[in-house]
Amino acid sequence: MRMKPYGFFGRIRNIPTEILENRIQTLIKQVGLKPFAHKVCGSYSGGNKRKLSLAVALIGDPSVLLLDEPSTGMDPEARRNMWTVIEQVSADRSVILVSHSMEEVEALCTRVGVMVSGRMKCIGTTSHLKNRFSMGYQIEIRCLITSINQCLELCQEIFHEYNIDEIHGGYIRLKVDNNIDLANAFQILEQSKIIYHIYDYSISQCTLEQVFIQFAKDQEEERSKVAGLYINSNDVVSSSSSSPSTMYDIQPINEPLPI
Repeated sequence: MRMKPYGFFGRIRNIPTEILENRIQTLIKQVGLKPFAHKVCGSYSGGNKRKLSLAVALIGDPSVLLLDEPSTGMDPEARRNMWTVIEQVSADRSVILVSHSMEEVEALCTRVGVMVSGRMKCIGTTSHLKNRFSMGYQIEIRCLITSINQCLELCQEIFHEYNIDEIHGGYIRLKVDNNIDLANAFQILEQSKIIYHIYDYSISQCTLEQVFIQFAKDQEEERSKVAGLYINSNDVVSSSSSSPSTMYDIQPINEPLPI
């Protein structure tokens, strides 16, 4: 059985030989690589390489585990299995995960931070971020086509102000602000189902994806400047070519960084 990557990193972490063998077998089974353990890791698919990377990261049993896009490119089943493994190992260690998948973040993270242009914009639980930065609630109603106008009048009575996102056939989707009485809204809608021929309805909070997009729209393009550094560029002529090239002189800035 080919276990060279595990053995190599295990020895770097100074794991005793008698413990290393058992740990390798446990990790191979845990991440789902047992059917492929006899193959050269260079021949692995992208998903299996990510599983291998996770196993290598866990070989030393670290107290803090850093993961960057751990399930990117995986099929749905493999991605779900990867999340299960990460959830299991996070029980006795801290896991810091970087991801653009809000589905992955909601499935795994207890605290979430959003960074824009290299700066932390917010941090908290998913429910806190939704409550703090949400753009209101989404109302969805399915009813008879002939009852559309009546349902809109009902929504005007309940929510006072709303924005129409979509009306198609007997389907209505609205957006309202956060200042609504949810208990009252559910009560009136439930009582009006028969009168207004409402098949079903839902009131849902905005998703974490929408919160992320709200921050991401402020992302600025990087233009050769980063906090703490500045770059002087001078056009110079290479001795082997008459075409100009750019030489960069990077020097530190002695200014405090904003917190």
